[in-house]
Amino acid sequence: MSETSAGLVASPRVVFSGPIDLLVPQELTADVLAVVREALANVARHANADETLLAVAVTEDDISVDVSDDGDGLPATRGSSGTGNLERRALQLGGEFSLTGREPRGTLLHWRVPLPRAEDWR
Repeated sequence: MSETSAGLVASPRVVFSGPIDLLVPQELTADVLAVVREALANVARHANADETLLAVAVTEDDISVDVSDDGDGLPATRGSSGTGNLERRALQLGGEFSLTGREPRGTLLHWRVPLPRAEDWR
């Protein structure tokens, strides 16, 4: 986790839920790791956050990555290259992406994609 949390004021709190090792195929693992890296890098670069929570959850149907922080929130105007890549990655996999401000401070990034059926893994 130290590689992905470099630049953060404190290491993120990390929560895993569900049988990730059993249900997430290796092809999808690379996407999930890229999402985690980009999301935490954005917090480190832009948020001025004291606390960050990374939650990865898997069900029989999907996997989601949520990153929330208590930082400055979303600027009125912002670039979207990194978050645009996250959104494209989610949409290409049939999923969804959102980035919203939290009250009174902070941001929530949500990335979710359906899991392929076991017969499609080959």
